[in-house]
Amino acid sequence: MSETQERNSRKVLQGVCSGAKGNKTITVTVERRFQHPKYRKFIRRHVKVYAHDETNQASEGDIVEVVVAALEDNILLFLHPRGECEDCDEARASIAS
Repeated sequence: MSETQERNSRKVLQGVCSGAKGNKTITVTVERRFQHPKYRKFIRRHVKVYAHDETNQASEGDIVEVVVAALEDNILLFLHPRGECEDCDEARASIAS
């Protein structure tokens, strides 16, 4: 598998930055909605993940996209503000097709 195919197959998560107090690390709250199989009610579940922020550019309340590079102790890499990521666009296009 070439590097471009591997990079395009990465998962993109979108969430709200809920904590930026650490140095080069932020906390992102990712919400997913799904329908209950029996009762057909929509349920919201939240997952709190850590993302690496090399330049400390994110602040609390920002909507960010995180490209999953490696899952080690729930730490995700490659933080990008929403709309400023070329890799996220490629990953979204590969997921949609």
